[in-house]
Amino acid sequence: MNQTSSCLRNHTALRALIDSGLAHEYHHKLFPVGHTIEALWEWFKRSKEKPEPYVWEIPYKNPMWEPQFIMSAADPFSEESMPTRLRDQQAL
Repeated sequence: MNQTSSCLRNHTALRALIDSGLAHEYHHKLFPVGHTIEALWEWFKRSKEKPEPYVWEIPYKNPMWEPQFIMSAADPFSEESMPTRLRDQQAL
């Protein structure tokens, strides 16, 4: 997300930023096998008509994939209480 954007409050705002090119998956071009979010567009589609985002479990299929948490820059850089399986999270 670019530096002039404010903190996102819902999935609709996130979709608008992605559609306008102002936000994207972390390292989506540098390391897509590890950072592409499976079924991201399906998530937007299913969440479109609801105030709360649609949620489902996505199993690890690739040991190189890193979970993509959506966090504010004010959150702890490396939150150790956040459960992760193989990789650590990034502050986005």
